[in-house]
Amino acid sequence: MEFHRRCNLQNSWQNLSQIPGTSPISDAVSKDMVVCGFKFCGCTVLYAVMQATGMVNNPIVSCYRYKELCKG
Repeated sequence: MEFHRRCNLQNSWQNLSQIPGTSPISDAVSKDMVVCGFKFCGCTVLYAVMQATGMVNNPIVSCYRYKELCKG
């Protein structure tokens, strides 16, 4: 199953309380990994991996990095 369209997801959150702990993509990847035999691959852990690897950009719009990341 292909989950990623070879581009990062740029979110536009206004404040930190809007940033979710999971996403529909991390939920789907987690379920698929469990089917493949992985044991510790919850959707929150996978969302954190997606953030750490740059698949998802979550700075709030007032962050100095937001405009830099939107240029990409």
